[in-house]
Amino acid sequence: MRRPRDSKLDSRTARLKAKVSRHPYARTLQRGVALLYYRGATRGSWSVRVFVGKAAGRRPYVEAELGQADDFAESDGKSILTFSEAVAAAFDKAQAIATGQRHIGPYTVLQAVNDYLADAEAKKKSFRDIKARLERHVTPLFGARRVSSLTHGEIEEWHRDLAKLGAFKRPKNNPTGGRKRQQVKDPRARKVSANRELSYFKAALNRAYKLGHAKDNSAWRLVQPFEGVEQPRVQFLSAAEAERLINACEDPAFRDLVQGALLTGCRYGELGRLRALDYDAERGIVFIEKAKAGRARHVPLSREGVALFDRLTVGKLREALIFLRANGRGWGPSDNLPPMKVACARAKLQGYTFHQLRHTYASALAGVGVSMKIIAENLGHYDTAITEKHYAHLIDSVRHTAVQLLPSFGIVIPKKAKTARIR
Repeated sequence: MRRPRDSKLDSRTARLKAKVSRHPYARTLQRGVALLYYRGATRGSWSVRVFVGKAAGRRPYVEAELGQADDFAESDGKSILTFSEAVAAAFDKAQAIATGQRHIGPYTVLQAVNDYLADAEAKKKSFRDIKARLERHVTPLFGARRVSSLTHGEIEEWHRDLAKLGAFKRPKNNPTGGRKRQQVKDPRARKVSANRELSYFKAALNRAYKLGHAKDNSAWRLVQPFEGVEQPRVQFLSAAEAERLINACEDPAFRDLVQGALLTGCRYGELGRLRALDYDAERGIVFIEKAKAGRARHVPLSREGVALFDRLTVGKLREALIFLRANGRGWGPSDNLPPMKVACARAKLQGYTFHQLRHTYASALAGVGVSMKIIAENLGHYDTAITEKHYAHLIDSVRHTAVQLLPSFGIVIPKKAKTARIR
């Protein structure tokens, strides 16, 4: 078999001319197999990417680490490889992967992340957010590392450094341009984000540990999140403010959407996907099939909710969308932003978004003493933890009011005695 050649990769001199990048230089060896070269600031590394086919619950490509490139050290034929040695190792690894032995040899962080993402996508978790965070903050720094070689100190330092990074935002004067890091204006918010990235990183590593790809998990298990930063900042409307917002909606179609959110607690995307067949008029229930957390749920409606959905579904085909824009089309991403901004301005409400209508629904239930379990079920939360974090204080106030309704037991309540001042 003829040995592949590549003028950009087959010599140390050529590779050192390449730019440092987190994206690999690829050389196709045969159909479905490519040799990858990662150019780092202090070292280069070889990996192989193998196409394994599309199937539910897995990614179409598998990437496996081969070893370091002989950019700054002489080859030893094992952990440090020349181009020719990397090509041979790539064919061997591809053969092993093709026979089902996907993780022969060192199991890298990149493999752990890819396997975790495939699992998250199959289970319909918040896949896009998880994928974006891991690919932005984890794989560029740790991707080529073996899971078993990670240390507590470097993960802890990485976590601390994340909190010092400003958020990515597009400049106002160039909304279509690339996003740039902003200055850290809210340290608490940055620590919350760092904690979230740490939790996703830990989840990927814990999965690798449970599958036997690491003998010890203390390197990441002992890294603690920032404390005291997860304080909920939930904004919600009072009943009077909600009524004012409804009346301020110029577009009748958007007014229906706002009422739907207030009467169901559904997310904007969930409302936009509702079809006439999802409304059970006999039982007064709305069925949410596709939710953020991946769990379907039934949301019972109040009398106002039943009246709204009766009006919106009358005469519609079962497959027809319930909530439509004035032009007869469905509500797409960000279509709610302009009318919400206008309605809030007319109602003299500042700092509110469409998502706050969901909080308003949950807060209204909590305010009349509905249990956290029922609120969590209506919102589609996996458990009551997130629900309690946002709304438990409202339940406490209701409980305090409720005990004032206890009957009198004839206990004498003494008048408050006047205490003499000591001069």
